[in-house]
Amino acid sequence: FMESNMYISIGSVVILLIRVKSMEYWTIFYILFMFALSFILKKRTGSLLNTIEEAFDMRDEIKIKSEMLARKSSELMERQDYEIENATLNERNRIAREIHDTVGHLLSSSILQIGALLAITKDDTEKTYLTQIKDTLTEGMDSIRNSIHNIHECSMNLEGKIRELAKNYTFCPVN
Repeated sequence: FMESNMYISIGSVVILLIRVKSMEYWTIFYILFMFALSFILKKRTGSLLNTIEEAFDMRDEIKIKSEMLARKSSELMERQDYEIENATLNERNRIAREIHDTVGHLLSSSILQIGALLAITKDDTEKTYLTQIKDTLTEGMDSIRNSIHNIHECSMNLEGKIRELAKNYTFCPVN
């Protein structure tokens, strides 16, 4: 397209030079003005086309970066959810260990001490009171065991989570 425009321009200039002697000055001036105007318009059109092409390139680049940003944001949200779940599970396990290590041991020790007192006490009234205390402590110990057991039931099933991750992993086969 550009090459054919160049040949037309050269042909017009040749015809103009051949016929210049028979033309009036204002006609020559008008033709030269039109050549200059067409040259300016051609340059501006080329500049406009370059600007449009740059705008399309920028739009494409922005679209790619926007998609990449959305993907990174999604990954960040998934990681944040994972970190929150992991922190929750760690806190549950810490509380369960603390209850087991402190309160559980204290209750076990108290139950054993009352059992020893029951063995050496001769008074039936005292045995009745000690038995009630032992039963209350045993009930408290069972309640703590059940609570700790329930906390561990709320914990993550590691095998299930690994299978779920492997199922959702599509990059390559996972065995």
